[in-house]
Amino acid sequence: MGRKKKKGKSIGDTSCTIKFMLHRTITLFGSSKVESEHPVYREAYDLGKMLAEMGYTVMSGGHAGIMEAASHGAVDAGGETIGVTCELLKKKYGVRKNDWVTTEIQTTKLPERMCILINRADAILVVAGGVGTMGEVGLAWTGMQGGEFARKPFILIGDEWKDAMQSFIAKMREYIRDGDTDFLLFAKDNAQALKMLSTLK
Repeated sequence: MGRKKKKGKSIGDTSCTIKFMLHRTITLFGSSKVESEHPVYREAYDLGKMLAEMGYTVMSGGHAGIMEAASHGAVDAGGETIGVTCELLKKKYGVRKNDWVTTEIQTTKLPERMCILINRADAILVVAGGVGTMGEVGLAWTGMQGGEFARKPFILIGDEWKDAMQSFIAKMREYIRDGDTDFLLFAKDNAQALKMLSTLK
């Protein structure tokens, strides 16, 4: 993986209605705890690189782990990245914007951050993650189901996500409305996710 970086810029005082002068933006959700030597980091790097090569801007939470890996890959492919960072997380955990964010959007609280990441994306891809990623999945799912966010391709990558979500749906079936599961799409790997994305454009 290369170490090429772009000089970034920052935007503060944002809202859900922010208008980007960018087109075809893909939001990636995933773990902040993945280190650079982890196989999932490499997979996220490759995903960011392939998205940039397809002409997409890669948007993420802008901090470490999957967010860094995808941004790194996108920039190495000559693409643009957006990092929607959160002042609350910076203060609580000491995190900072990763080096491959070309445009930083600074938010103060998590709800504002999540609103931008979901609302301003043309599609959402989810890779490996923990509690925070599960929360992002839930918010995107309910937001589209309830009409707060426009419906868009929402692809969960990896058999782990498919197994976990299908188990949840099977056990809670009586509480889930008909059609609610139609918002979720599952891909076995990056290649299948990108093929689905190109089909859904």
